[in-house]
Amino acid sequence: SGLLTVAQQNDWVGQRILDLGCGTGALAGWFAKNSYTVTGIDIDRAMLAQFQQAYGQFSHVRAIEGDIRQIPDDLPMVDMALAIDTMNLMANLREFEAVLQGVSASLPAGKYFIFDLHTISGLTNLGLTGDNLIYNASDLVVFGQNMYDFERQTYTLTYHIFTAQDRDQWKREATTIHYRAYPIQAVASLARRHQFEIVKVLDVNLRDVNINTVDVPRVIFLLQKL
Repeated sequence: SGLLTVAQQNDWVGQRILDLGCGTGALAGWFAKNSYTVTGIDIDRAMLAQFQQAYGQFSHVRAIEGDIRQIPDDLPMVDMALAIDTMNLMANLREFEAVLQGVSASLPAGKYFIFDLHTISGLTNLGLTGDNLIYNASDLVVFGQNMYDFERQTYTLTYHIFTAQDRDQWKREATTIHYRAYPIQAVASLARRHQFEIVKVLDVNLRDVNINTVDVPRVIFLLQKL
């Protein structure tokens, strides 16, 4: 992956990966297939079941049901922690800081924590896009409803899922995901508080970003444990 290349270009070496909010294991699976030792943590039992089904045959991969805000103390030390499309799901700065604290305790000096973050402007723009058709098939239709709360700086994405039943009947379900926007400078300050040095901040095309003049919708932090 491009992020791994960037880390290696900045003197990272290692074998043990911690995937926070691993979901069904797409990212962890890539590392597993490239001979890395991977531990995935997620709170969603159904997603972890898919993770196990897809990658359980690898002896160097394991999935743990748990909350990334409370990383288990008995986990072995790792060489890199990753949190992709995860940190905006933290409900407040206290939860955000809890993840940083747990990761810091899991990394030896010199190792990396890499995570992405939608910026305030990025989430605002997503919330203002209105409703959209995500998937349309003869037996399944999915709409996305986007909303942004300016006062709370939260973006809400609701999936409306219509599944075809017998006799032209449709079953409707809905699931909602809440994302919170965080000022980049506040995140940088929290990282330093928990013994991280900012190696790079990148955009999604892996180009350098100046955290003092962020004007991109999404950034990627590369942090090194001191």
